[in-house]
Amino acid sequence: MRAGVGDLASNLTAILDWRLADRRGQDRFDQFSAMIAESAARPVVDLEDLSTAESHEILAKGLLLSGLAMAAAGTSRPCSGAEHLISHSLDHLLGADAAMHGEQVALGSLISAAAHDPRLHSTLREVFTRLGLPVRPSDLGFTDDLLLQAIQEAPATRPDRYTVLTEDVDDAGELLERAFA
Repeated sequence: MRAGVGDLASNLTAILDWRLADRRGQDRFDQFSAMIAESAARPVVDLEDLSTAESHEILAKGLLLSGLAMAAAGTSRPCSGAEHLISHSLDHLLGADAAMHGEQVALGSLISAAAHDPRLHSTLREVFTRLGLPVRPSDLGFTDDLLLQAIQEAPATRPDRYTVLTEDVDDAGELLERAFA
């Protein structure tokens, strides 16, 4: 359930990356697909716990809508940005010792949100804390150095995917500090 929250909440940062790529002439933003992805993710922000049938339904519907957003866009862009690249980088660095995808994506979402929007970062941190998701690298047994390396190597996992890390990877240490201070 926690991994599902991390994956679903990441739509909010993925959309910011997609808009950035569009502004930089690196991709074409699709408002309709983004609206579906955001509508799928927003209810997660209001969840109080993950033990109720209602929270399970919200997650299931949100993940389904995320799939529909990607299908409508013809790309994973509405639901996958820098946060997913960080998770892919962690998978590469850790192999079988990687954490669950959605939990790694949650950490990546905090990093991406710290780069894009401090208010979104604060909101995600609050939601993740309330629902028991990781809010610092050590929550998954990761060191800051490992996550720093993952951030630096993340853009290479999908060189064609323009994200905030394409612009800010040189400042990865400062970004890591902002994300987990």
